[in-house]
Amino acid sequence: MGGTLYEEVTSGIFEDVPMLVEDKLSDRVISLGMGHAICPNDPVAAAKFKFKASDILGKLKSATGEGTYWWQQKQWVDWKRDKNHHEQNVTDYLNKIAENIRKEYELPSNDTSREFSCMFKDKAPAEAAVNCKRKPDGVVLDHSKVGTDATWADIHAVMELKSSSHPRAYKAAYLQLLQYARMVFAAQQNRRFVLGVILTGDDRMTFFVFDRAGVLSSERFNIMDEPEKLIRVVAGFLFAENIDLGYDPTIYHRDGERFILFKQVEYKIKEIIYAESSVRGRGTNCFLVEHEGEDAVIKDSWVDNSRNTFEHIIMEKITGVGGVAKIVGHEKVKVRGVNDTTATDRRALRRKNLWKTQRRWQLFGKLETREHRRIMMKPYGKPLEDFQTLAELLTSIKDIIQTIEDLINKKVLHRDVSLRNLVLARENPKDLNSRRRGYIIDFDFAIETDDKEDKCAKGRRTGTLPFMALEMMIDQEKNKIRHAYYHDLESIFYVLCWICTAQEGPSNLRRSLDFDFNSSAVAEWAGYGKDEPTVEDVRKAKQAVVAKADDFNEYVLGQFAPYFEPLRDCVRDMRTLLISTGSSDPKILKTKLEFLEMCRETGLPIPLDILVTIPIADRNEKDVFNSLHKIIDETLATLEEPVPPSNTGSAPSEDQNIDELTPDQIGRTNMRVFEEENILKREAKEIEAEKAEEAEREKNRLEEIAETIEEASEELEDKTQIASGPAQDAYEKDQSKVQAVEPAPNFPPFRRTHNLPSFPSNSRLSGAHSSATLIAPESPTPTSRKRLSRDGPLKDEPEELSSRESKRVKST
Repeated sequence: MGGTLYEEVTSGIFEDVPMLVEDKLSDRVISLGMGHAICPNDPVAAAKFKFKASDILGKLKSATGEGTYWWQQKQWVDWKRDKNHHEQNVTDYLNKIAENIRKEYELPSNDTSREFSCMFKDKAPAEAAVNCKRKPDGVVLDHSKVGTDATWADIHAVMELKSSSHPRAYKAAYLQLLQYARMVFAAQQNRRFVLGVILTGDDRMTFFVFDRAGVLSSERFNIMDEPEKLIRVVAGFLFAENIDLGYDPTIYHRDGERFILFKQVEYKIKEIIYAESSVRGRGTNCFLVEHEGEDAVIKDSWVDNSRNTFEHIIMEKITGVGGVAKIVGHEKVKVRGVNDTTATDRRALRRKNLWKTQRRWQLFGKLETREHRRIMMKPYGKPLEDFQTLAELLTSIKDIIQTIEDLINKKVLHRDVSLRNLVLARENPKDLNSRRRGYIIDFDFAIETDDKEDKCAKGRRTGTLPFMALEMMIDQEKNKIRHAYYHDLESIFYVLCWICTAQEGPSNLRRSLDFDFNSSAVAEWAGYGKDEPTVEDVRKAKQAVVAKADDFNEYVLGQFAPYFEPLRDCVRDMRTLLISTGSSDPKILKTKLEFLEMCRETGLPIPLDILVTIPIADRNEKDVFNSLHKIIDETLATLEEPVPPSNTGSAPSEDQNIDELTPDQIGRTNMRVFEEENILKREAKEIEAEKAEEAEREKNRLEEIAETIEEASEELEDKTQIASGPAQDAYEKDQSKVQAVEPAPNFPPFRRTHNLPSFPSNSRLSGAHSSATLIAPESPTPTSRKRLSRDGPLKDEPEELSSRESKRVKST
C-alpha cells in the first residue's frame, strides 16, 4: 500500500530546533503539573506553585543513590552504561528519577500517576487502529494500566531506544517513532499533538513533537552532560497536565461516556463516524451527536490556513442545494482561551535570538499553520454502500450527479468525490418513511470556480486515490489541467465500479470467500498488486483497464458480483461517455459541435454516439449531465431487482488489523494515507539493504584479512625453512663464522618477567595491554625449539640459527 508518512511529514519536519525541550516542557508546564498533583482539587492553589528544572536537578545532586546525579563526574548514579540500552533498565531508571522527585517534593502517587513502561517491547498494544504489529520500546502510561491489556488509546508519550547512533539506525528509530505517533493519533481522537523521544547507545537523546503541521525535533543532547533536559523529559512526561501532553480538553470522558464541546455546549458523542489515521494534515474526526432532537455530525479538523476559502464558507454559499448537508454552525476551537493552532504551540520558538542563523529563523517562520476548527451539520447519513436495493443505489447515484450539476451552477467544484464522501440520508429526517437520497459531504477541498486567484492549500496532491480522475493523477508539477466538473463525474463512475466489485450485494455485504478482491483490477486503483506503487503506477493500472472497451468489459465488468449484473450495460455506457477522448481534429470537431448546437436549438435529443467523439473538455456541460441522467433513467425503467445473495461474506469490522483491511476501508484510502504507507515500506527496505551491504562489505574485509594473514604466514615459513644438501653446508659454515666472531649470549636458565608501565585510561594501549609482561627468552636447547606459527599450533624447528637470527638474538 502506498503513500508517504515519512515523505509527507518530511516536507513538514524541522530538525534541530533550539530550546524545543525547554519550550514544550518548560518550568511553567512542570509547575502546573506538579502543583496539580499536590492540590488536585484546587486549581488556584495549584497554579501558585513554582518549580524549576534546575532546582529539581539541584535536589537530586545533593541526594544519594540510584536516580540521582553525580555532578563531579557528570553522570547519573548507577546508570547502566549498557550500549544496548536494555528497555527495562532505561524505564526502571527513569522511574527511579521520578520516584526521587516525588520523594523530594512530597508528591502523592495513585492509580492515575504516570510511569514509564516497556510492557509493549514483546507484545503489541491491543486494539491498534493501524498496523498492530508495532511494539514501542517505551511508553508513558497511567500506573493502573501498566501490566494490563492497555491499548494505544492509553499511551501518553512514546520512546524508541537504539544501541547504535549510526545515521541509519537513527533514521530507523525515527521511522518507528513516527509510526507510534500515527497510531496514537488514530486511537485518540482528542489528541492535538504527541510527544516522544529517541535515546541512542551513546547516551544522546532527541525530543520530538508530532502535530498536524508536521514534526519538530530538538537538537540532540547528551543526558550526562545536560541532565537538566532529562529532568524536563521525566518531569514533563510524568507530571505535566494532559493539555501540555497534547490532549484536547474540549473532548473528554466522564462516567464511561465521551463528550465534546461545541460553542461551549456539551454534546454526548453517540458514535465516532470517522477518524483520520495520518499525522500531518487535516486529522479529521467526525462524531455523531444529537442536536435539538435530531442526529447531527460534528466534524473536527485542522485546516490549512493558506487556503483562501474554508469549508464553512463554501457550505454557506451552497445552502439550499439538494444533496448537501445543512450547516448548523462552525467555530474555532479554543484551548486555554486562545485559538488552537499549530502556530500557537510554536509561538515561543519564533524568537529570532534563539536561532543560529537568520535563514533558519526565516524557514521556521514559513512552516505551514493549521487551525483547529469544528462544523456541525445535518442530516446524518449512512455510507452509500449501505443501499438496500439496486434501484436505491442507482437513484442515489443520479441524485449525486444532479448535486454536482447544481454545484456547478453555484460555481463550486467539490474535487474529492469518493466512497467515503457519498452517503445516504432521509429527505425528511423526521419521517422514517421518507426516501433516502444521495448526499455529498466533506467540502474541505472544494473551490469556487469564479475565484480569480484560485488559491489552493499548501501541501501535496490530495484526493481519494481509487476514485481520482486519470487527468488529476498526473504529477502535479507537470499537470497543467485545471480540475473540472467532468473529473467529479469520472470519480462517481469509479465509485460505482468499486461497489459492484467489492460487494456481493446490498447492505455492504462483502464478496464471497472464493473471490479475491485484493487481486481484482479495481483493487489496483488503490495500489494493490504492486510492491511500493507510486501514484503514476496506479494511474497506469487504472488507465489500462478503462481506456479500451474490450479491456474494461473483461477486467472490470467481468469481475462484478452476480447481483450487479443488471447494471453492467449502464456502467458500460457511463464509461463510454466519461472516458472516451474523442477526436481533436479542428475541422471535424467544429462540424460536430455545430450539429449538436442545432439539436439543442430544435429540441432534438443529443446522440450519444456523436457526443462521445468530442473531447469531453469541449462538450457542453448540459449535454453531459443530460446524457448521464438518460443512461440511468433507461436502466431504472427496465430494472428488475435481483434476489439478494445469501450472507456468504462477513460484515466489515472497524477495528480490524490494517493488514486485513476490508474493501470499503481500502476505498477510503486517500492520497495522504496512501503516501504515508508507501514511503515507510521503501525506507524500511532501504535500511535493510544498507544493512545487507554493510554485512557483505564486512565479510569481504574479513576474508581479505584472512588471506593476507595466510600469505604472510606462508612467506614467513618459506623464509625460515632450513634447506637440506649444499644449502645446509653453507648455512653451517656461516654459522661457525658467526660463533667465532662472538659467541651467543648465555641466557639465564629461568624465565624472568618485567611489568610494563600502566597506560592512562584514554590510551589506545589501555585495557588488556596495560597488564602485559615482558618475558625473557629461554636459551636454545641442543635438540630443537618451538616456533609459534601465525596460522597454526607450535611447530618444531632445528636448533641451528641463521646468521641473521643469531644477530637478532644477540641484539636482544
